[in-house]
Amino acid sequence: MKIVEKKDEDGWCMPVVVNDWGVDAYFLRAQKSDMGTWGIQEQDQSQRLSEGDRVQVRWPNGKVTFEKIVGESHSVTIGDMGHDYHTATERLFVERKVDGKKMRTPLEQCWVKRPEGK
Repeated sequence: MKIVEKKDEDGWCMPVVVNDWGVDAYFLRAQKSDMGTWGIQEQDQSQRLSEGDRVQVRWPNGKVTFEKIVGESHSVTIGDMGHDYHTATERLFVERKVDGKKMRTPLEQCWVKRPEGK
C-alpha cells in the first residue's frame, strides 16, 4: 500500500479526494493499493472529513480561521462495459463571508488541520 497525503512541514494537510465509482470522499491521508486503486471503505475512517466537521483553515495570506465544512449534492454518470450508472455524491467546501458575500472554496484546495483534541 502507498500512503497519499499532501502535508507541509507544519502539519497542514490539503485533503485527498478518493473517488469510488463516482462517489467522492475526502481524507487528510489516503492509501492506494499496489495496483493503483483505492476504495472509500478501505481507508482509515478517522482521517475522513465530512459535512459539518469544524476544521482550522490556513488561508494564502497566512491567516488561520475555524470553519465548518459544507456539502453540496452533485449527480454523476459512470460508464462501465457499455452500461451507465447514475449516482450522487457530495462535494465539500469551506464557506465563509467575504465583504458580506458568501464565498465557497473547494475543500481540496484548502490547507486544513483538525482542531486540537479532535
